Amino acid sequence: RAASTIWRFSGRARAGRFSCLMGLREPQDGGELEVRRIDQHESLVAARVPSWSCNPDGRVCLSAVTAMFDEISTVAGCAAWDRSMRTGLSVQLFSRAHRSLDVGSGDKLVFTTKLRKIGKTLGFVDGEVATEAGVTLANMRHIKFMPMGSFYAFIAHPLMQPTTLAVLNAFLSLRPLQHDRVPQSKEELFPLRNLRTEGSSSFADTSITDRHATALGGIHGGAGVMLLTRMAAAGAERDLTLPIPIRSISTNLINSVPTRVGRETEVQLESSLCLGSGLPDYSYVMIKKEGKIMMDSSIFWGMR
Repeated sequence: RAASTIWRFSGRARAGRFSCLMGLREPQDGGELEVRRIDQHESLVAARVPSWSCNPDGRVCLSAVTAMFDEISTVAGCAAWDRSMRTGLSVQLFSRAHRSLDVGSGDKLVFTTKLRKIGKTLGFVDGEVATEAGVTLANMRHIKFMPMGSFYAFIAHPLMQPTTLAVLNAFLSLRPLQHDRVPQSKEELFPLRNLRTEGSSSFADTSITDRHATALGGIHGGAGVMLLTRMAAAGAERDLTLPIPIRSISTNLINSVPTRVGRETEVQLESSLCLGSGLPDYSYVMIKKEGKIMMDSSIFWGMR
């Protein structure tokens, strides 16, 4: 019940709309997100690939799959298994492709999330994504910083949960769903301005808005991964139509990028390409705000 309530809240929250742009809504809210089961240590959720998240050849990007896993492993993972329903804050996201991601717009992906440990401070979940036919495409890991403040701890205490969920669901039934125009492409949602190259490094500027934010405000970890990957691909001039254009993405969420409804937060992007000697090439890319690193990522590329 906690997972369903959180997704209902996300669909009606004004602070952030990224999960809605990813199409992560349950049928009761007009979506196709399918929570197949949530057991004591494992959950199974199916979701369709958003058309705008695909590469130029029509196949889904590993960064978009990572963004979907971020949301799914939080709601149908950490929050479902934590005794106080805490969603926490993402600290690290990792994904690695096993094979070519031969799925595209509208295709269904099945996410398996497995509980490793949820403690007072940190939560650890692992996962994998597969096709509907059961072919494993990638494996993933998500680490969360769990504390959410004393007020949340009070209203989400196990003794308070039945009342809190009942009141919140009654309130949500009075709130309209948020609707947003679906972007045509990753390039539209994550535009890069003033892209320039200096040696092996590239720089650009962009704006973070509530379209990139969580339901509670602040940049969505999955949106950050997609932005970092877009910058890395542009800076390294990588061909995203290769069979496996990206082998792995390891992202650290160091500081939250603040967002406000109807306002833009200016950030700077910096990417450096490292040519491997006997190893895959990789890019190290950062999101900065006023010179301070907010997120960084190491992206290992597929073979040219």
